[in-house]
Amino acid sequence: MDASVVAAAAAVTEISLFKVLTYMYRSRSLRYYESRTDTECKGEIDLAEVESIYTGTPTLGAPKNVDERSFFDVKTTRRVYNFCATDPFLAQQWIDRIQNCLSDA
Repeated sequence: MDASVVAAAAAVTEISLFKVLTYMYRSRSLRYYESRTDTECKGEIDLAEVESIYTGTPTLGAPKNVDERSFFDVKTTRRVYNFCATDPFLAQQWIDRIQNCLSDA
């Protein structure tokens, strides 16, 4: 899967504020960046640690004008990452593509 498959989305930070981040798939991890032009990643989600991916619900600080079906969570051995796509269709694409990455390993 090429790096552009997983693009921009919103993720919950440690302080429960939603931020728009750019995600890139590289070497069995999702690395996240503040913008598409950043060269250094802010962090990464190790796909080897993913326990489950499921549809989520809006959390504190979530965008208010987004369909509830646009939220999904990625649970790892260390924490749960809360995501918000722009619409339910895109959320399902994210879920499917991350699951494909997990099954390709």
